[in-house]
Amino acid sequence: MMNKEQSGVLRAWEATLRKTQAAKKRANNIFGTHGNSTDDDVQDDNDKIVSIYGEAYFAEKILPNGDYYTWQWYDNFPNGQGKFLWTDGCMYLGEWHRGKTMGRGRFSWPSRDSYEGEFKSGYMDGTGIFNGSNGDSYKGQWVMNMKHGNGIKHYSNGDCYDGEWRRGLQEGHGKYHWQKENKYYE
Repeated sequence: MMNKEQSGVLRAWEATLRKTQAAKKRANNIFGTHGNSTDDDVQDDNDKIVSIYGEAYFAEKILPNGDYYTWQWYDNFPNGQGKFLWTDGCMYLGEWHRGKTMGRGRFSWPSRDSYEGEFKSGYMDGTGIFNGSNGDSYKGQWVMNMKHGNGIKHYSNGDCYDGEWRRGLQEGHGKYHWQKENKYYE
C-alpha cells in the first residue's frame, strides 16, 4: 500500500508523462510522422533551402505557428545540428535525429533556466547540467526530463545535496550539507 508521499510522487510522474506525450504529438504535427519527401528542392516564402537530393541540407524554416528552425534538414525533419526557437521564447541548439532532440545539446527557457547535456528521443536524458535562474544548479543523471540516478544539487542558499535521485526527488543514499549550520547528513 502506498503512503501519501508515494502517491503524490506517482501522480506527479503520471502528469509528467502526460505532458511529454502531448509534446511528442505537437512535435509530430510540426515535423510530420514520416519521411520520403519528394519536394526537397521546393522553396516558398517561409523557407530558404539549399538542397542536394537524398542528403542533409541547410534549411531555414518558419513554421505555421511562428516557431523557427535553422541548420541541417533531411527528409522533412531537423537532422544533424540545428537551432529551434519556439514562439514562447524557448530555444534548443544541438543535435537532432528525425525531428527529435538526440545527442548533445543546450535547451534554454525564457526564465533564463538552462540545461546542457544529453538528450534522447526529445527528452533530457543521460548526463547533464541544469542551471536555474534562481541560482540553483544540478549536475548529474536524467531520465525523461527528470533527475534520476546520481547527481549533485547546489541550492542558491549554499546548501548542497550529493546523492541518489528518483523521479525528480532526492531518494536513496546521499549527503546533505547545510551551509548555515556547516553540517553534513547522510
